[in-house]
Formats: sequence, C-alpha cells, structure tokens
Amino acid sequence: MNDIGTISVAPRGSATLALGLATTVSMWGVAYVCRLPAVVAPAWLLLPLLLATVAVWGWGAGRYARDGWLAGARAGAVASVLNMLILGSLLSSVDGGGVVPSALWWVPASIAVVAGTAAVAAVVGARAKHVAEEEPDWTGLLTKVAAAATFLLVVAGGLVTSNEAGLAVVDWPNSFGYNMFLYPLSRMTGGIYYEHAHRLFGSLVGLATILVAIHLWRVEDRRWVCGLAGMAVFVVIVQGVLGGLRVTGHFTTSTSVEDMAPSLGLAVVHGVLGQLFLALMVALAVVTGRDWRQDNAVVSGADLGIDRSLHLALVGTLLVQLVLGAVQRHFAQGLVIHITLAAVV
Repeated sequence: MNDIGTISVAPRGSATLALGLATTVSMWGVAYVCRLPAVVAPAWLLLPLLLATVAVWGWGAGRYARDGWLAGARAGAVASVLNMLILGSLLSSVDGGGVVPSALWWVPASIAVVAGTAAVAAVVGARAKHVAEEEPDWTGLLTKVAAAATFLLVVAGGLVTSNEAGLAVVDWPNSFGYNMFLYPLSRMTGGIYYEHAHRLFGSLVGLATILVAIHLWRVEDRRWVCGLAGMAVFVVIVQGVLGGLRVTGHFTTSTSVEDMAPSLGLAVVHGVLGQLFLALMVALAVVTGRDWRQDNAVVSGADLGIDRSLHLALVGTLLVQLVLGAVQRHFAQGLVIHITLAAVV
C-alpha cells in the first residue's frame, strides 16, 4: 500500500454527515458574528439569516447528493440535532430552574423547521443537477468543514483574550452554576458572551472531531491517517481540559471565585496547543481530500533530504514563534524577540 492510499466506498450516510456538519458550522458562524456585543443583531434579522444558511446547504444537497430532497431533509435533521448544543441556552430558565416547559415543542419544532427548509431548498437544487455529474468527495468535505470549525474556534479564543474575557465565567465545567449547555442566552453579555460562546464552540469542535475520527476509521485504509484522526481526538480532549483548568487551576465543581486559582501558564499552553490542533485538522483535511489521493507523483532526488531539513527547521521555528506570541499576549514579555523571529519566519 502506498502513502496515497484510497478511500473505500463511503457509507451512504457520508453525504448526510458532511452536509449536516457543514450546515451546523455555518449557522454557528453566522450566529456568533450576529450576537457579538458590538453587533447584537435583532432576532428578526438573525432568524432569516440562519434559515438562508440552511437553504444554501440544502440546495447543495439536492444539487450534488443522490437522494434529492431526502438528502436535504437528512442534512437539516443532523444540523438540528447538533444545534441542541446551543438550543438549551434558549430554553433554559433564567432563575436556574432548568428547562422551560416550552422546550417540549421547541425541540421538535426546530428540527421540523430546519429539516423542512433544507428539504425545500434541495428540491430546487435537484432541478439543476446534471445526470453524468461526479458525486462530490464527501469525506473530504467533512474533514474540511471540521478544519473550518476549528479555525472559527481559534478566532473565538483570540477574541476572548483580546477582550480580556478569559475569566469572565468564573467556574468550569459549569457556567455560574448552570450546566454549560443550559446557561441562558439572555445572560451572555459583554465578556461573558466571548468566554461562554468560546466554550460552546469548543464543544462543537470536539464533537465534530469525534465524528470525523469515527468516519475515517470506517472508510480509510491508511493506518497512519486513522492514527492521525485518533491523535486529533486525544488533542481536542486535552485542549478542552486545559481551557477549563486555565480558569479554575484545579478540578473543582465550586462556583466561588475564592476557590479558583487561574493559571496564566496554562493559558499559554492552551493558546499554543489550540493552533497546533488547527494545523492537525488542516493536515487531516489535506490528506483525506480527493486531490491528495489522486496525486500519485513520487518525489525523489538528491535535494529531497535538504527539502525535508528545511521543512523541519521551518516548523520548529514556527513552534517557537507560537510560544513567544502566547507569552507576549498573556505576560506582555518578549516582544522584541517575537518580532525579530517573525521577520526570520
């Protein structure tokens, strides 16, 4: 078996999983921007934007997937289920009494609306479909969407630090005593919004990473790629724990500020590992794409050893630069060295 490898015939649900995750990540990206404290778009604007996002991916399902409107409906249903990670924020009682009674109809209604919107858009997309058209690389789309979600997570994490909101939520894994997924949206204001939204994005990326790994373990015949997917799952779990311990300093369920011991050291490690995890997800997206697998060119020659050495040197330099950047950001030290090395890179 060569390093290019092949993807076995993907399970029928590959398109559903890829399109469902793509719909979810797109909706979260739109909602995150629209709810930023500097924006706070009204509900009458945000809801149409979210439904338009669903429609775009539903159209794509009808246009490129095999099952027409069913593909759109299934992708919308998957997105609705994944959106449960944030739907609890809309259904949680402000007084901490748990989920409001309206959740009994909100949950099925949200699934019906999203799946129905995607299905209708898929009908339109199916009309533009060409009979001889090659089916998209659904595995490649899935890993690319997961990488895009990770990029959004890194951006959200950067905004947390830029707005000095790293300790806006004083406890972890709860949020002010609430279950993290049930913290009321009405209380997500100012720095709390930046920090709590970052946590929710982290949960989405963690779930996406697990889904990607399970999918690759089913369809991928290259062991090293499967190992890379397993490493991604391990890293995202460690990254999540580091993010929480950066706030609390130790494992505790207390909600008291006095019981916390925030760690800037862990903040540095968390910041560096986050960008390394992004690089790992981008690598997965590249090596699982159709272009990579179809490129059977073999690189050889006397200069290959020099190329590898230069690559390793560059990666090593970038790692040092990441650490210096994190130290400067959290400790306000090493600026001159950081800028100098940036010029070298």
